[in-house]
Amino acid sequence: MKVKTRLFRRVFVFMLILACIQPFRPTPTVQADTTIQDLINAAAPGSTVMIPAGTFNESLVIAKNLTLEGVSRESSLLKPASGTERVISVEAGYNLTLRNLSISDGSAVSGGGVYLAGGNLVVDNCVIDHNSADFGAGAYVNGNV
Repeated sequence: MKVKTRLFRRVFVFMLILACIQPFRPTPTVQADTTIQDLINAAAPGSTVMIPAGTFNESLVIAKNLTLEGVSRESSLLKPASGTERVISVEAGYNLTLRNLSISDGSAVSGGGVYLAGGNLVVDNCVIDHNSADFGAGAYVNGNV
């Protein structure tokens, strides 16, 4: 019986230590009076902004390295605030990762869906469609994809 108790204590202590080692990362969520842009502005550089299921009509501007991650590309939809704006603009020199999102209905001269001015763009499990532009309707990247 002592062996089982000792083993249980060791496993418990190990799990407790493991839980303490994991970094605490609060997940920003969209409230009724919060926009995706508010979450982007509040996010630390290099962090992930979680986008819940829903359709969000905003024209986003990003000026830091960031990941935007949706629930799924079928349920987390980003569209521009109006039909004559792009969906996402990333300022020069910053990197953006898009994951599990749909980006549609944007319009601009360059990059109707996503415009990245001199950084890196990573797209993972996303749909970028029904955008229009003279150059790069879905995405215009002046950097690496």
